[in-house]
Amino acid sequence: MNTLFARRSRSLLSRLQQRQFKLDDLAPRCCPLCIALVICRKDEDMYRSQRLTLAPAALVIAGSLATPALGQSEAHLPQKRVLTLEIARQIARAAESEAIRVNAPGVIAVVDDAGWLVLLVRMDNAPMLASIELASGKARSAAIYRKPTRTLEETINKGRIAAVTAPGFVQMQGGMPLKVGSDLVGAIGVSADTPDHDQQIAEAGVRALMP
Repeated sequence: MNTLFARRSRSLLSRLQQRQFKLDDLAPRCCPLCIALVICRKDEDMYRSQRLTLAPAALVIAGSLATPALGQSEAHLPQKRVLTLEIARQIARAAESEAIRVNAPGVIAVVDDAGWLVLLVRMDNAPMLASIELASGKARSAAIYRKPTRTLEETINKGRIAAVTAPGFVQMQGGMPLKVGSDLVGAIGVSADTPDHDQQIAEAGVRALMP
């Protein structure tokens, strides 16, 4: 193995001296380890003293030559949009304004794309205590199913009764996904006085996210 490294380093050193290659020109053709050996080998005596143990400087150089590849792979990682608390507040305020306009106070829940609660607003004079659970459940269902809960309710009403056995979901209208372009960032759920008002208030919240 040591003899093989010696041959390669001598060959590379000769090519560097004769053709005056730059390291940038040599790097694509040779492994970083071979280049490191050439850099460390200023003369035969130095090489002999280091033939069994690579100099620390060689290891540093070899590592630095390999670093750009890692950086390039990291640059291609996908980016994800997230729902911040401030944006959730804007959505909830828009929904609350619509609830006040139609005189239908209730509970408004905003969740992230995994269905976890970000914000819950319980308006004064909300008619049902159950609305706290229902609004959160609608928002969670819309986020995880990636569709309006009205669609889920219609599916059940059309005969898909088995859908009600899905545990932990509230499949009643009033839950809407929140999207930025094609990216899901969360969902809103509303429980007020009637299903139509629930849907209307939730849609007002969705519009607040639109440009």
